[in-house]
Amino acid sequence: MGFDICEKDGKFIVASSSGVAKEQGVGINDVVVQIGTVVLADKLKDVENGERFREVTRMLGSFPRPLTIVFAKPSDGNGEGGEEEQKGDETEK
Repeated sequence: MGFDICEKDGKFIVASSSGVAKEQGVGINDVVVQIGTVVLADKLKDVENGERFREVTRMLGSFPRPLTIVFAKPSDGNGEGGEEEQKGDETEK
């Protein structure tokens, strides 16, 4: 897929980025906020903590391609950043 994620403090953070994902601007510590038409905050609010990562990886693996994934840049701690950016269509599994 060009990036790996991990769960941290209830958010899904990019742990590594390579290939097309990196070329499209997906960076380490970017936050996955939407997969396809599904906003993660809404989808996961009723999912138990131990099941959230499994649900996100299921969506990434099973949603039809091409798949649009929306990332947010992390805040720099001074209130800057945090904006959402669409990083294009994901076409690989």
